[in-house]
Amino acid sequence: MRAVIVRCPNCNANLQVESTVYSTTCQYCGTVSRIQARTAMFQIPKAPAMPKQAATMTNAERIAQLQQLAKMPVAVQRASLVLVLLPFVFMAAIGVGVFFAVKKAGGIGGVFGSNMLWAGHPPALCDIDGDGTLDVIGVARYVQDNDRAHFAAYSGKTGAQLWETPTLGKYSDLTQDQYGAIGDTLYISTKDGKLIARNLKSNGVIKWEISLGEKIDEMCSLGKELSVVTADNKWWVIDAAGKKREGQKLVRLTREYTNDGIKDAFDRAGGEAGDVCITLGWDHRTPPGVIALPGHSEMANIDSMRVEVLIKRPGGPAIAVGKKQPGTSVPLVARLGPRPEQPPMPKKGWRTEEEKKALLPAAVWKVEIPAADPLNARLDEEHVTVSDKAVFALYEISNSKHHLTAFSVTDGKRLWDRELTHKSGFVVVALTVVGDTVGVTTWQNFTTYSAADGSERYRIGSAGY
Repeated sequence: MRAVIVRCPNCNANLQVESTVYSTTCQYCGTVSRIQARTAMFQIPKAPAMPKQAATMTNAERIAQLQQLAKMPVAVQRASLVLVLLPFVFMAAIGVGVFFAVKKAGGIGGVFGSNMLWAGHPPALCDIDGDGTLDVIGVARYVQDNDRAHFAAYSGKTGAQLWETPTLGKYSDLTQDQYGAIGDTLYISTKDGKLIARNLKSNGVIKWEISLGEKIDEMCSLGKELSVVTADNKWWVIDAAGKKREGQKLVRLTREYTNDGIKDAFDRAGGEAGDVCITLGWDHRTPPGVIALPGHSEMANIDSMRVEVLIKRPGGPAIAVGKKQPGTSVPLVARLGPRPEQPPMPKKGWRTEEEKKALLPAAVWKVEIPAADPLNARLDEEHVTVSDKAVFALYEISNSKHHLTAFSVTDGKRLWDRELTHKSGFVVVALTVVGDTVGVTTWQNFTTYSAADGSERYRIGSAGY
């Protein structure tokens, strides 16, 4: 039988009584009082105990007993400090355990999923650590920490972080910015007309910053220099030291693809002529690292194929991306041969449609992109890129399964095809060739796959799409 300590409601003296009684008499002042008990764990006060009533008592005796009980003051049981603090000590211990578990796992992401998101732009590329492999540079976004953003660089071989700049502010402030690398300099154009250069081999520190007095419409790689066109259609050339001078107008393939002679500009793009804009930054119509010419009616002579876009690497063959026509729009890819030399114009001054068609480049090979269920597959043309050895494409089947596949540039043979596992919200931005891998940029991460067999290499950013 347990003894409890209560306080006298009259003189506040400590009274020790048995836990089973419902009233007590103070040995100091003689006050008779009822006892209010407490719960054992959380010390919540309970109603005073009711007296036991004998079965032989009359109703009048029971009423009299309850009236007498109501007149008694209440003696409150003293709370146990240990029992009051015990739940809080228990919760604190759990919190400390979670803290060290998170710390050991490398932050919040190690326990609950990555705290860092790859901020949805294809990476800029530069060999920062000198290992012969291009490293990737992008915006790291920490949504769970006030949505702050940083420029960060990661090893192109392992995905390990090389450096991260101090915060750039909130990611929402950077959504209109464009960036790309020339040599070891990262160029960033901002929404307010500024051009910022950062040193990629010195932890991304700012080298210089200039204002062009107008928003930058497009950045172009021009050898070791940067060429930009502003919204007022003025062209500028900026060297690595930040000095600007007026520049020549460059051909913009994605803006002028219906102009006469645009196919000639595509053929010479990336060569020594330097009169074609090689886009620097993210253009959803141009996969990173390649030159793109959007389709029109006179691009190639390929039977049963409507060409949507031509892509190539500087000095490489042209790759046609499009759909089957006539018939179901099955995604197709083809390698083009050289364009036939144009014979002199006939004396009558015009060529027939058949003669014009004969002057267009033809396919060396043509294949269907989907490895299975081609009639229910779809492809965004910008989700195709090419390396020196392979063509890579990311397509979707009607059941929302996404596949990454590769073909040999030489003969069009399928090298591999793999399904990408993901959750809802999987939004592909672009494919980028990085050394011997192909990287898939989404709104949450950047994941690379082996160009040889499609096996996953590393992932930067959130693991859960």
